[in-house]
Amino acid sequence: MPAASSRDNLASPDIVALEEIQDNNRATDDGTVSADRTVKMFTDAIVAAGGPAYQWRSVGPENK
Repeated sequence: MPAASSRDNLASPDIVALEEIQDNNRATDDGTVSADRTVKMFTDAIVAAGGPAYQWRSVGPENK
C-alpha cells in the first residue's frame, strides 16, 4: 500500500513530492487533467494508516 509505505518506509516526512499521479478519471481519455480527488484519496489513506494529515498543492498539466 502506498499510504503505509509513506508512513513506514519514508517515516512520515514533512514534505512529499509526487511526480505524476493518475488524473481523476483514470484511464479514460476525455480531457480531464485534474487529480484532486486522486490526491485526496491518497492523503486520506495515509491518515487512515496512522500517518500525518498532509496539505497538498497541485499544478495541473495541459491535456495531451
